[in-house]
Amino acid sequence: MTEAECFAVTVKAFKNATMMRAKAYAYIYDELLKQTGMKKADEIFSKAIYRLGADKTGNFTIKAKKSLKNLALEFIKDPVSRAVFRQNILSCTEDNLKIEMKSCPLVDMWKKMGLSKTRIQKLCDLAYQIDFGKIEGLGYGLKFNSRIACGNRSCVLDIIKK
Repeated sequence: MTEAECFAVTVKAFKNATMMRAKAYAYIYDELLKQTGMKKADEIFSKAIYRLGADKTGNFTIKAKKSLKNLALEFIKDPVSRAVFRQNILSCTEDNLKIEMKSCPLVDMWKKMGLSKTRIQKLCDLAYQIDFGKIEGLGYGLKFNSRIACGNRSCVLDIIKK
């Protein structure tokens, strides 16, 4: 197998794993809803996913905590993740970093599952807590300027130096 073929297989496997995570999120959330109601389900799910994101801060070096430029370089350094989410840096200054993601396998799976737009947005509201946990865990602020789950062409993460 060539290097390009190996890369393609790896990208496909990562995308499939991410889509499976989307399905797991949907099923877990449905069960939480049945057992606890929406308010409690949202609280439990959000906290758990946020914690997962906070755990992912360990994947970044100390340099990423010190400058947005370093964070930008580390955020998109993984070629597999970059290929799956189609990530690119829109802008980076000392105080602000904008990263665009033009693909979301989570949303792709939720659409494939036949979920409503409202349900997809809700699941994204919960699932994107992983990004807040990761970015806030590194000491930065985060907001989303757009999201694929809300019908936009891409997700734009606006990361702010505190």
